[in-house]
Amino acid sequence: DDGPRLWIPAAQVRDEAPPAEGPGAFTYDKLAKQIQASIAAMQARQEGRVAQQLPHAAPAGGKVAPAVPAATPGADGRASLRCVLQSVRPDWTPSDLKLVQDKLAAIQINSSVDLFGSLRSEGGAGLNARLKAAGQRCLKAETLEALLRYGDRPEFA
Repeated sequence: DDGPRLWIPAAQVRDEAPPAEGPGAFTYDKLAKQIQASIAAMQARQEGRVAQQLPHAAPAGGKVAPAVPAATPGADGRASLRCVLQSVRPDWTPSDLKLVQDKLAAIQINSSVDLFGSLRSEGGAGLNARLKAAGQRCLKAETLEALLRYGDRPEFA
């Protein structure tokens, strides 16, 4: 055996050699750049798959949360709030997220800025007291703690 063999589909095989000059000309530099680009793309795809498989800190229930991209403040405060809630509680369904957004809206919290400002000024107990006074169910202590930790990130300061 002479080592690994390269298989090229018949449709890609040409009888004539590539031109020596011009846009279709073969050069080792072009080939090297194409190979490097292909390797970089494969590595990026593989790193993305690996990142999705990495375990994150387990919440109080002991379940491991899947990888979730960090939320960033956006122009739409409500969408930003939804992203923050999803990042902190990836186990919540879309209907859970909407219920919590509506619950927070009942106490005039409509954006991540509102949420983190309220948590910083009155704490989780104060936020839950406002929810209770508005006839809403309170948020769990571990959710409030996770939100406080998340709000300490520099992009939300």
